[in-house]
Amino acid sequence: MICAVPNAYFTVKAFRYRGARAAQKIVRAFYQGEAVKILLMCAGFALTFVYVEPLSSGALFAGFILIYLTGLVATIQLTDKTNY
Repeated sequence: MICAVPNAYFTVKAFRYRGARAAQKIVRAFYQGEAVKILLMCAGFALTFVYVEPLSSGALFAGFILIYLTGLVATIQLTDKTNY
């Protein structure tokens, strides 16, 4: 949830506009979406630390990093396959 909700918000916010005429709106939406995404992630971590007991913070951060690395590796593999 700490990853999914912020990323879903960013996706909806960032890809709302299309076309060259909306270039400024697209850039603004990307910056705003990323800022809110970071705030939502911080809020997710804060709520987890407050309400989840017992909590292994190492496992929480390791899982968070693993999810992001998995997405990165998948993106790299998809990009490599489309270039050939």
